[in-house]
Amino acid sequence: MKRFLWITLCLCVTLTTLAQKQKGLVRTIERPGQKSAGISGVTVKINEYPNVLVSGKGGKFTFSIPGKKPGDRCQVTRVEKKGYTLAEDKLPSFAYSFNTPAEIVMVSNKQVQQEEKRIRDNATKKAEQIFNQKKSDLER
Repeated sequence: MKRFLWITLCLCVTLTTLAQKQKGLVRTIERPGQKSAGISGVTVKINEYPNVLVSGKGGKFTFSIPGKKPGDRCQVTRVEKKGYTLAEDKLPSFAYSFNTPAEIVMVSNKQVQQEEKRIRDNATKKAEQIFNQKKSDLER
């Protein structure tokens, strides 16, 4: 009977430890008309976590830091994937939580080029409109 209780206790402790993991998601940036999608194969390094994480299918990853309590801050120290860059200038940080997943937003280099082209085209179009308006005002 003691052996059964001991095994049950160990099993319960193991299951609660396994259940308490921080979840995370690496996804693309959301734009009007475009939904964000998870990015697999992204390497993520988190301060105080000894290993490098690699996002799986759908951009999901999980980890657990022994001794961390919910609400403690976690700092991402490195995020890498060929052809992608972080959407923000600084590395993200998040609160360690078993309920709320950490999100890392990345943008593909192709999206950056498309966005730069769109902005350049809009600026050129606006400048041409202003030029034509001023030119027609002068001609009158």
